[in-house]
Formats: sequence, C-alpha cells, structure tokens
Amino acid sequence: MLTAGLTRLRADDAGTSLVELLVAMVLATICGAATLLVFSSSNDAVNDTSDALLGTGNARATLLTWQSLIQAADAPQTDTTCSVGATAHRFEWITARETLFYSNLDNKSATAATCTPPTMVWLALRNGALLEARYTVTPGQTTYNRTLCRVLGLAQHATVSASTLFTPNPGQMLSTVDYGSAFASTTPFAAVTGCANTPASVSAASVSNGTTTALSQVTSVGIDFTVADASGKHTQSYDTTVTVLGGTT
Repeated sequence: MLTAGLTRLRADDAGTSLVELLVAMVLATICGAATLLVFSSSNDAVNDTSDALLGTGNARATLLTWQSLIQAADAPQTDTTCSVGATAHRFEWITARETLFYSNLDNKSATAATCTPPTMVWLALRNGALLEARYTVTPGQTTYNRTLCRVLGLAQHATVSASTLFTPNPGQMLSTVDYGSAFASTTPFAAVTGCANTPASVSAASVSNGTTTALSQVTSVGIDFTVADASGKHTQSYDTTVTVLGGTT
C-alpha cells in the first residue's frame, strides 16, 4: 500500500511533459501571430484611409480655389485704373498641362475708385503634382514678383494625373486652334518642375503672348484630373467647367 502511494505521488510530481510543452508553445505562437496580423491590418487600413482623405481633401480644396481664380480672370494692367472688362491677354496660354492668366484678387478698394493690378496666376501639372504660383506687380512697374507657390500631390500623400488638365471652351474647342501651346514653351515657366524652381520674378514682356485672338474668346475653362493616394489603392477623379466672370466685354 505504501508502494502504491509513492507511485501515485511520483506521477503527480511529474509536471508537464515535453509534448505538452511543445503544444503550448505552438498555440502561443499562433495566437501571437494572429494578434500581430490583426494589428498590422488595422494599421494599414488606418494609413490607407488617412492617405485617401488627405489626398482627396486637398484636391477638393484646390479645385475650389482654382475655380475662383479662373472666374476672376481679367486683362492685365500695371496702374491703379480699374479694369473695364477687356479680354485681350486675360489668358496668355491654356495648354493640356498648364495655364497663365491674370485674376482680380482682392484688388478693388472699398473707399476709392482705384484698383491694384490683377495678380498673375500660373497653374500647372508637373511630376504628379498640381502647382499654383501667384505674382504681383507694383503699380507703375513691369516686373511681377512671386508671392506664393504651393503644391497638391506630395508623393507621401497623393499623386495627380490628367490627360488634359485644362480645356478652353469645353465642347467648342477646335483641335486646330493654338491656345498658346507654342508660346508657352518659350516662357520662363517652360522648364519649371516644382515650386523650388518657379521664377522669383517675371517680366510682363516674357509672358505676353502676341497671338491672343483665340484666347480672348475663351469664356469657360474645363478642369479635369485624378488623384491617387500614396498606396495607389484609392483614386478619385475631379472635373468641373468654370465660367469666366471677369473681362466680359
């Protein structure tokens, strides 16, 4: 009887067997891997959502800003006389990738019948990013100085693509008409790849297109582009037609 008791006691003290230990280790590894996979998937989903929201949010804001800039397009002038709505040189060029025009941005005095010169605006698509540069001129001078350049489509957040970013007079554009493409290739903006190398100053003569008959007849501009988030998993297309309200005579 004493021998049987000792035998049972030794069996109870045997502890975990090697097989049991291996099984426990395998189960712990599986549970850990599953937890890590769930965390990683959740983290990727959050990042994708953040990229998508950031890219599309910036794109929407950019589109609205560009609409307001083009709506206020007007003829350039370098004195304090308020524009009478001339259309000559309102747009200096409109190509599939860029446009340069002048816009009445907060340039009218509320207390006097004077205006500051319209702002020169350059909009473009370069290397997967939308660029916007603005230039102002001191009354009486002929050199415009850059006051702003900003980008939509930083590679870590979003990239932008477009087969035709700008279309003059959508539905009425004639493929045989040059809306300044040839001239645009000769200007200070031709070699620009990003805000870092936009010209700090631009002379009025260097961007003054001598052939503006077709451009003076532009009364609306189509904008069309697509934004992809950093992962390339989400895309959103944007398009609108902007009616030019400034310079209507």
